[in-house]
Amino acid sequence: MFYIFKNFVFSFLATVGFSMLLNVPKKSIHLCSLSGAVGWTLYIILRRYGIDNVNSNLYSSIIIALMGEIFARLDKEPVTIFVIPGIFCIVPGYGIYNAMKNLMEKNYEQASRIGFETVFVAGAIATGIIIVSSIFKIYSKYKSKAKFNNIT
Repeated sequence: MFYIFKNFVFSFLATVGFSMLLNVPKKSIHLCSLSGAVGWTLYIILRRYGIDNVNSNLYSSIIIALMGEIFARLDKEPVTIFVIPGIFCIVPGYGIYNAMKNLMEKNYEQASRIGFETVFVAGAIATGIIIVSSIFKIYSKYKSKAKFNNIT
């Protein structure tokens, strides 16, 4: 339990730093950091329960994007302000590093295995964000269309 709490706190702080680097408005930093910390904590929990890396990142990115869409409406800011810093903790930077390291060491089999997994993880993160964004876009169009039909 302490392990999960420690990961939550450190991912929160990491997202605070990245939010400051991206010039997120001060009033929104705590919400960005909350989405990043929840996403990373979900990733850690799913990995502990044996869910593979790609699916763990997919589910985490869905939660981060969902929180970003909700926070954007509550805080009246663009969604990207919450999603970009939120995914910082789950971006597969270590996988890219390991793939390049193995490539430079001429360990091509290991490099390709790690590289493909990293590409799949990046695709899973993008897919999670696109799914949530599409659902909210469809909902917004439906809501505005219903509002327009009630006016006329």
